[in-house]
Amino acid sequence: MIGILWLNYDIFFAGISLLTVVFYIGFTLAITTWRMKYRYQMNDMQSEANTNAVDSLINYETVKYFNQENFEVNRYDETMTR
Repeated sequence: MIGILWLNYDIFFAGISLLTVVFYIGFTLAITTWRMKYRYQMNDMQSEANTNAVDSLINYETVKYFNQENFEVNRYDETMTR
């Protein structure tokens, strides 16, 4: 692609196009790498929230017997807030 620009237009135009593409790729990789740690944390928190919800549903009778509905709701809310 850059070769076609170089042949049909000036080398200056082809160089600017090449630098733009290289900058875009570098910027995209840098931002993606930076955001991955936040994505991993979010996935871990969502997994923990799902585990809490499933645990509460599996142990429904025990939660009801000991009157711990508010505790389970608060535990789930805390996980979702994080």
